[in-house]
Amino acid sequence: MRTLKKFNKGILEPIRDAIINENVFWLRIMMEQSRFISSLLDQSERNLVNKAQKFEDDFETLLRKRVRPPLH
Repeated sequence: MRTLKKFNKGILEPIRDAIINENVFWLRIMMEQSRFISSLLDQSERNLVNKAQKFEDDFETLLRKRVRPPLH
C-alpha cells in the first residue's frame, strides 16, 4: 500500500525495486526473529531446535539470493 501511495504521488522510485527492498527488509526481520526464538528454546528439545534453525537457514538463504546485485 505504501509503495502504491508513493507511486501515485509521483515519487519516481521504481515499484519493482521498492517491492524487492521491502521483501529484503522483512526477510532480515524474520531471520533475526528465527535466531532469537532458536536461542530461547530448551536445547534438550532437539527436533524443535533443529526446526527453528532450519527456518533461520531458509530465511538467510532467501536473503542472500536477493541481496546479490542484479544483472544488467
